[in-house]
Amino acid sequence: MNSSGKTYKLVLSAILGAIVLVMYFIPQVGFIRFGPILATTLHIPVILGAIYGGPYVGMAVGLFFGILSVTQAPADPTFGFAWATGEFRNYALVVVNAIVPRVLIGLTSALVYKWAKKIPEKISKAVLAIIGVGMLGYSIYKLIDLINAGGGLGTYYMFIILIAAIIGVGIWLAFGIKGKSLSTVLAAGTGSLTNTILFLGLAYIFFKDVFANALDITRLEVANILVSVGTVNGTLELVVSIILVTAIAAALKPRELNT
Repeated sequence: MNSSGKTYKLVLSAILGAIVLVMYFIPQVGFIRFGPILATTLHIPVILGAIYGGPYVGMAVGLFFGILSVTQAPADPTFGFAWATGEFRNYALVVVNAIVPRVLIGLTSALVYKWAKKIPEKISKAVLAIIGVGMLGYSIYKLIDLINAGGGLGTYYMFIILIAAIIGVGIWLAFGIKGKSLSTVLAAGTGSLTNTILFLGLAYIFFKDVFANALDITRLEVANILVSVGTVNGTLELVVSIILVTAIAAALKPRELNT
């Protein structure tokens, strides 16, 4: 890569890192509340970095996102119990848990974006349809399950929002997205899922006993809580990510680089 390309990537990383920092500190920007649900948008600059600059830019911005997550660990609902133990081992695992998923957002988004541009549009839409139907089916199942169990209105509200959001984005993708935009959609979705699945998965692997002891519950109950959080928050983050990343990329036209 020539010096112009290196400079472009360096500047892009710095700009997107600054955007992450601004979003982090402004209320209702880095973290958006939908009723009782809190969804993050801090992974969006990471995905944009991967699309515009390739895996190294995406991973660099993701690293900055992860470092910011470490700074709020004592007050974070996921890391708070582990941090409160005062054990160096848990401090180290918090750092790994906060940083690794965010760095990998940039890697997976860039790889999927590059791969998706080479496959036929029908296959891309089929992949999106399978993911969407699965998310919609699970959300409806959980809503019916909660209604049968007599859950509160606030709980119903969360899944009603999810179902409406999935249907709305599904219609938009089916009729409004074509060609290269599909690779952007797949990259945005992959980056968001990478963040949710790896972050909560590592949290369970590293801290399941800490959670169980602090809350006086079983490991299975810890897993169920994390799956519920991932389903609700992760789905909304996925929807927001697809909408915003696709809109921004369509407006600015990502520069093609040899990454």
